[in-house]
Amino acid sequence: MHCAFQDDENVYLVLDLCPGGDLFWLSHGQDSGRLPEYAAKFYAAESVLALADLHARGVIHRDVKPENLMLDVDGHVRIGDFGVAARLRAEAAFEQPSVRGLSGTINFMPPEVFVKARKHDHRADMYALGVTIH
Repeated sequence: MHCAFQDDENVYLVLDLCPGGDLFWLSHGQDSGRLPEYAAKFYAAESVLALADLHARGVIHRDVKPENLMLDVDGHVRIGDFGVAARLRAEAAFEQPSVRGLSGTINFMPPEVFVKARKHDHRADMYALGVTIH
């Protein structure tokens, strides 16, 4: 995101143009309904790096899926739709930072997210990416 601003009625987010669509659209445009292996490896690697950067900043996306992995003008992955993203927090100094709550798209959620009281962390994003890659 480059910037955000608002007026009396709307909030505006200025993002990069992603004319390549998203991975869902791209994969369903193939005769087989899936990406060629070389393309899947490339997009998977870029997605891992993008999520690692996000996690290093203390943010968990919580809705990783093909529709939220978009392709920029050069064909590189951009993560979109941060509507349910959260900042990871540790309740005590010795705890791993985590979040609580049910969020995301059911088909891509790890089991621990289904239990509302159960904490989860950045590994939930990696699980969802694994489902996406599969």
